[in-house]
Order: sequence, then structure tokens, then C-alpha cells
Amino acid sequence: MKKMLKIGLNDCGQRLNKFVEKTFPTFPKSAIYKAIRTKKIKINGKRSDASYVLNFGDVFEIFGFDKFVKKTKVVDSRQLSQNQNIDVVYEDENLLVVNKPIGLVSHPCGRESDSLISRILAYLIKNGEFVPKKENSFKPGICNRLDANTSGLIVAAKNCNALRCLNELFRERRIIKTYFCEAEGVFKKTTGVLTHWLAKDKVKRKAIVRGEVFENSKQAVLEYYIIKQFSNFAAVKIVLHTGRFHQIRAQLAYEGHPLCGDVKYGGQTKNGRKMNLCADGLIFNTRGTIFDYLDGKEIKLCKIK
Repeated sequence: MKKMLKIGLNDCGQRLNKFVEKTFPTFPKSAIYKAIRTKKIKINGKRSDASYVLNFGDVFEIFGFDKFVKKTKVVDSRQLSQNQNIDVVYEDENLLVVNKPIGLVSHPCGRESDSLISRILAYLIKNGEFVPKKENSFKPGICNRLDANTSGLIVAAKNCNALRCLNELFRERRIIKTYFCEAEGVFKKTTGVLTHWLAKDKVKRKAIVRGEVFENSKQAVLEYYIIKQFSNFAAVKIVLHTGRFHQIRAQLAYEGHPLCGDVKYGGQTKNGRKMNLCADGLIFNTRGTIFDYLDGKEIKLCKIK
């Protein structure tokens, strides 16, 4: 049995083997390479290598392997949240910047279907900007994550080219992330740079912090600026230079300034106070990419929620 697919805009630009993996999730990698090697998979009627980069309009053909090539839905209805309420801060044809509320996870976990990405998918489908049945392998995705108890700005890509480019920009630290938080104690300096080494304790789900390199540790660097110092806590602006697990919480706690209400890292919960950590700003350094129109632009939350 032969199956044919036409390569669309959201399929091109990726390797042939990656396209097959995404389009047919049950297809074993070993079988994919065998199918390519034995000419059971062809592009435009010709044999292609696994490393071939797909172009818009290419015709993908696969002969046999019927039990693996039953096309699955790009988005299962169970992956969509019934709650389509998202706080859109910025939107254009390529991306969406939303304000994630405290308590909402970025991705589904366990049997809980409600998550930020589930809401974003439902929102884009409702607005007609994403039509799952027209896609072979792509679905919109978020490019940065926040813990459930952290609020603030998350970037989502609407198309494959944008997703690829945004992920690269985040990897290269060309999108600067700023945070607002409330930290305990009186700071000796109104501004400073903190450099530590962090490792993740997977059992306790907590960051281990030291002032020098140790086994499995990675360097963590942030800048802080005191917005206002109160008698026993401070409003603090943070600029991240690295993106480590629980970095802000762990580094400030190590310096004797745990976030207010952050009991995991030694914070107090007087008067029922909850932790206030918000990703409140994004600064784009996008020159030379498809996002030139965003270069130098700062996206901020007008109001901390």
C-alpha cells in the first residue's frame, strides 16, 4: 500500500527522518531508517537520505509499513482545555505572548488536561489560525516555561518557522527575560550580580546551590536591582543571564534573601503571604532573523497580577 503526503509550510525546513517521526509517532526509528535505505520512502519519486531537508511542495511517498503509517491526529481533543481564557499581551502572525497566571502549569501533567499550551491551542483553533486537520506534523508550541507557582510572560510560536527561530533565540540568550519578585530581608547593595553553581535534586525537586563548581553543577548568573527596600523585605527586579532550575529562588535564598512566602527555600509565610515571582518583561535581540520587526522591542506586563 502506498501513502502520499504533500509537504506544507509547517513541514518544510526539517529533516526527512524527523518529519516521519512526528507524522507517524508509532513508527520505530530503526524501521524509518530501513524504509529510507530500501527506497520504501521517496521524495518526489526519488530516493532520499534521512538528512534530506524538506522543501515546500515536495511529495512524500511511503510504500508498505502499513501498521506504522496510520496517521494520527496532530492534536487530540483530549489535549485541548475547555478553558480558553488566556491573557494576550502581544500577538502577530508569527507569535503570541501571554501572561500565565499562578497555579496553571505550562504543559499537561498526569490526567490534568488544563494547561497553558492546551488553552493556547484551543484559542488558535477557535480563531482559525491553527487547523489541525490541515497539518501533517506541526502544532504550535511554547518556547519558554514557567513553574506553576510563577506567573508572567510566555512566548508561543504559531508556525514551524517561528518555532524553530524562537527556540534558537532563547538558546542563544538573544531574548532577555526580566522578573519581578519580593525577597526577604534588607539588601546591603541596591544592585549586584550573583554567580553561583546549581544542580537539581530530582528527588526533592529542589536546586542545590554552592559558591563553587561541584559535580553535575552548572553556572547560574543573574543581576538584581532593588526597586524599593522596606523594613523587612524588598521589591526586586531580576535580569537572568542563564536559565537554571529554580534559579532566582535558589540564588536569592543562598544569599539570605528567600522570596517572601517561598517555604521550600526558607521563606516565611506570615499572614498567609504567598510567593510573588513574575516574569514581567522580554527584550528581543532578533536582528538577522524573521523577527527583525521585533528587534529591540521590549514587551512588558503593564500590571503585575
